[in-house]
This record gives sequence, C-alpha cells and structure tokens, in this order.
Amino acid sequence: LYLQFYFTSGPEPVAAQPRVLLRAAPNSRLTIVEHFIGEGPAKNLTNAVTEIDLDEGSHLEHYRLQEEAPACFHVGGLYAHVGRDATLVNHNLQLGAAMGRMDIDVALRQPGAAVTLNGLYFVDGRRHIDNHTRVDHFAPHTMSEENYRGIVDGRGRAVFNGKAVVHQDAQKIEAHQSNRNLLLSEKAEVDTKPELEIYADDVKCSHGATVGQLDADALFYLRSRGIDRPVAQALLTFAFAETVASRIGLAPIRRRLETGVAQAIPQANLLSETPEIAT
Repeated sequence: LYLQFYFTSGPEPVAAQPRVLLRAAPNSRLTIVEHFIGEGPAKNLTNAVTEIDLDEGSHLEHYRLQEEAPACFHVGGLYAHVGRDATLVNHNLQLGAAMGRMDIDVALRQPGAAVTLNGLYFVDGRRHIDNHTRVDHFAPHTMSEENYRGIVDGRGRAVFNGKAVVHQDAQKIEAHQSNRNLLLSEKAEVDTKPELEIYADDVKCSHGATVGQLDADALFYLRSRGIDRPVAQALLTFAFAETVASRIGLAPIRRRLETGVAQAIPQANLLSETPEIAT
C-alpha cells in the first residue's frame, strides 16, 4: 500500500494534518509506504500522525520517507501497539525539510511482540532534524532493536533521543539500541542521547552512540590504492548510509534512498557511474 502526500508551492504557505490509522487483523501481513514529498519555496507545514494496532501474529513493514522541499517544516508522530507474537518493522528515512521532527512511541503489550526501528537522516546547510523514539516493554519475552544513522554536513544539526523502558514484569526481554553519526564539516552538530530504563532483572539490553568523522585509516587505504581523496570520501559516506539502506527489503524504496543519499553528499557526481545508484 503506497500513500503519497504531495505539496506544491502556492501563493501562501499551507498546513496539512494527515492522519493514518492501521488496524491489522490476526495473522495478517502488510507493507505500507508513507511518502512525504514537495517542491517550491513555500514554507508549508506538515503535521502527520500514524496510529498502528497490531493484533496477534500480524506483521507490518512500515516505510516512512520524508523528502519535503528545503523550506518546509515537518512534524510527525508514530504510535503503535504491538500484540502477542506480532511484529512491527519501521524504516524512518529523512532527507528533506528545513526543520523536521519525528516522534515514535511503541508499546510491546503481549509476549512475543517485537519491533525493529531503522532510521537514516541527512542534514546539510542550516537544516535541523529531530528523532525521538520510545519503546515500552510491558510483557515478558518481547524484543526491540533500533539502528539509526545520521549524516550531517554544513551547519546542519541533528538530535537523536532513543529510550527503551523495561517494566517490572517484563522478564527475559531483549532491547538493543544504536545511533551512529557522521560529521562531514567542522560546523556540523549532533546531540545524541540513548537511554535504558530497566525495572526487571532477567534481561539483555545494550545501547550506544558515536559521533565522528570519516575513518582516517579507511581513507588512507583507499588513497593508497590510487583513489582520489574526494572519491574516497564520497565512497565512505555512501557506505556509511548503505548499512541502513541494505536493511530495506522493498527494492524501489531502497533504490530511491540510495539515489537521494548519493545526490545529497558532496562529490555526488563521482558516484553516478555506480549502476545501482544510477537506476
């Protein structure tokens, strides 16, 4: 199921308040794409909410691709309840908007409930992107995995706050969280805060965050093989983003994301000969 929210530029800025409600029946399967896209200089506002209720044994793969115009503002919220043996896989991909914020709140209500959160954001110029996630483990034998990566260039700024809460009766759960960020300029800024709040004693939990520049050893290795520095930097940046892109099972979305990242990073033209990117 593909939902497109498209903004054009009019004489006056406009605000849109879309709401999507998904209720999955027992043992059902669905893949859905929410695509936010726009053009023109208008400072439009999108305020979007998605609510998800997954019944027993259901599986939902949810893609959210934000490619708003550079002057737009985007605020989004995703609120999900995951039932017994149900699975939610969310891909939160943010490439546009002057200022964007995404809040994700997932409640794992019954044993066997699982959620995977994949995220990728690119920020350049003076743009700003916020990501705030929260996963509540209310039941035992539940699982959450979160992998977010960000690329920040120019004077851009990114904020990530991810929180996993393990409630008192949620024994034998797993909760893993990772946020890695790549800074491409001296003026770029990232504020990251992964959190674990644990009230049970039989759990497997981990979290971590990194903020840094391109790996000097990897850059030296490529240059020692005769690759010019700009090409090497573009290749390493693309490879950093590809870790998240490779998790996307829907081929058209994966290709669009790879193309968008390749066009956004510096020296993008150097990657144009890569067949998968040019597709």
